[in-house]
Amino acid sequence: MDVNQEDSKMSTRQWAESIHYAPEQLFMKFFFEDVKYLLKLDKLWQKRAPPTPVHIDHLPSQQTASDTPQPAGLQDQRLWSLKECVLVFVRSLIALSEKYLKEGELIWDK
Repeated sequence: MDVNQEDSKMSTRQWAESIHYAPEQLFMKFFFEDVKYLLKLDKLWQKRAPPTPVHIDHLPSQQTASDTPQPAGLQDQRLWSLKECVLVFVRSLIALSEKYLKEGELIWDK
């Protein structure tokens, strides 16, 4: 995401609406651009390991969790690969943005 100075005054929600909740752009903001910004804050990483920015077009090549032998157990207890996490993020964002366009504000109960 190339954020110009006008966009930097915009809230994340306003920006997400302006890009029509484009999953790839939101992913890049949250997991690449924002992480790169946080890495500049040296004091945050004095006592903890710094995060690694993740670029959607350069995901680490690794087996999917379904390709890796898993211990016996429930399917929902298997370890996901990073690619699977990104795919679920994108699919979920598409589904939620479609629901938002149809119904307006989304509400979750606790």
